[in-house]
Amino acid sequence: MIYRPPHRLKYAQSPLKLSRLTLVLTCSALCACGQGSSGQTSTDATQTSAVSAKAALGQMLFFDPNLSLTRNQSCSSCHDPDRAFTDSRTAAIESGVSIGDDGISLGNRNAPTLSYIGLTPEFAVDTDIDGNGEYGKYEEYGEYLGGFFHDGRAKTLQQQAGQPFLNPVEMAIPDKATLIARIIEQPRYAEAFQRAFQRYDFSDTEAVFSDVTESLVAFQQTELFQPFDAKYDRWLAGEDELTATEERGRVLFFTSSQTSCVNCHRMGEANNAHYETFTHYRYRNIGAPVNLELEQSTSEADPGIAAQPDLEYATAGAFKTPTLRNVAVTGPYLHNGALKTLEAVLELYNFRSWGNTSNPNHGINPETGLIWQTDSYADQLHGAELAMPELSSQDKQDLIAFLKTLTDRRYESLLNE
Repeated sequence: MIYRPPHRLKYAQSPLKLSRLTLVLTCSALCACGQGSSGQTSTDATQTSAVSAKAALGQMLFFDPNLSLTRNQSCSSCHDPDRAFTDSRTAAIESGVSIGDDGISLGNRNAPTLSYIGLTPEFAVDTDIDGNGEYGKYEEYGEYLGGFFHDGRAKTLQQQAGQPFLNPVEMAIPDKATLIARIIEQPRYAEAFQRAFQRYDFSDTEAVFSDVTESLVAFQQTELFQPFDAKYDRWLAGEDELTATEERGRVLFFTSSQTSCVNCHRMGEANNAHYETFTHYRYRNIGAPVNLELEQSTSEADPGIAAQPDLEYATAGAFKTPTLRNVAVTGPYLHNGALKTLEAVLELYNFRSWGNTSNPNHGINPETGLIWQTDSYADQLHGAELAMPELSSQDKQDLIAFLKTLTDRRYESLLNE
């Protein structure tokens, strides 16, 4: 049986390759010609050229290991474009978190995918929770949404882009001046900055640092990061078909009376929307288990967004709901990388769902064989949004089959690993 989408949408396939040179060559061509289509004004062409040049510079910065203290770690070390911009190194997959620039230190959070990150809204307080012009359940203070990192501590993508350089574990550069010095010592950057910002005067450290982060943002907003060419997108456009298992999973996913998926993993109210990122960008405490691979598992639980002192009403243990784009190829999962498989994640939801804890199997982490660990913020669990009927083994298989259809075309080969 062929399962067709409820409506057809024009879909343009992405010709992008994974080669690191592709974008640079494209941007260089744009910069050289200085014009777009025949109907484009010279001003528009100049703006397009500048944006492309910034993206090309951002790409150079993204892949440059010289911008870490030991010259061994770049942005791409933890955000490998060949693995949907997550950490592909064995140590990270086994521990759930990334290794620091010194090759020894470990972070305490999982490196999130950068796929579709350019579509994340800036950190804000939404007082219209229900989207209908009326105050919702957080009527006294609104609800936090958007922002960057798992805990939203960076309001904008540009703020986020600069923090890993100066993080003492991640890239360990001691200060902005040292970072700029590393850039200046490489002659190739002078021309790249000239193209992007019409200057190569590096005397103003703050200005150059701002240009660095702006360029990284431009790179992360290119189609390389957000192609929208997964099987699900092709199905929406009428260019592909879902199998019976994938279709059952799709129906389960979008049916709120059967699962709780769309409570958090849908941008708006419409199902099967094109350009869906499968997250509402809000912060939820789902009762993530302790990552037993980390030394920090014996210390205090991670407060998540509540660690920000200026957020009076933040829920302890709540983290930003991640996109489900490429989820099938971006494990380990959860903010601390505690779970390695989607099967385990769905079993966690079975356990956390109200009314289903009587099944003894739900109380066991299938990856460890141990009882699910409860952190100290279990009393602030968003239980109502997690509530759903029990998922059967078939339900879980169907949901995972659907989640695999959210994999970008260029990563589909990873589904067979």
